[in-house]
Amino acid sequence: MPKKLFKKRRWRAKAKSDHNGKSGPSFSSKIISTDGVICLVLGIICFIMLIAAVVISTLARGAADIYVGTIGVIGFVISLTCFIVSLKTLNDEYIAEAIPKIAVGVNFAALLIYLGLYAYGLFIGMV
Repeated sequence: MPKKLFKKRRWRAKAKSDHNGKSGPSFSSKIISTDGVICLVLGIICFIMLIAAVVISTLARGAADIYVGTIGVIGFVISLTCFIVSLKTLNDEYIAEAIPKIAVGVNFAALLIYLGLYAYGLFIGMV
């Protein structure tokens, strides 16, 4: 299994200070991780997939096709993968941690919602 899931390209985050030579915030030593950005975008896509699956299932009154269930499973797998990758990205000491932290939060929330829906479906199926 490869160590990095995505290509190792990083952008430098530079903040310019408008204080005319006075010391201000400088982020030039930190890098924005590509893994974090990709995981954040994929996490948002997972939420969109979740909303689409719920709307389609609601419009079909619970009798949606197997493809709607596939959307949910694919969203769960993507969210789990991005959660793990963004957690690994947080361990790098030379990156700006804001985007990977947001990616961890978004993907964790998506994971909780997906797991809650699956648990609810299993519970309803047992009763």
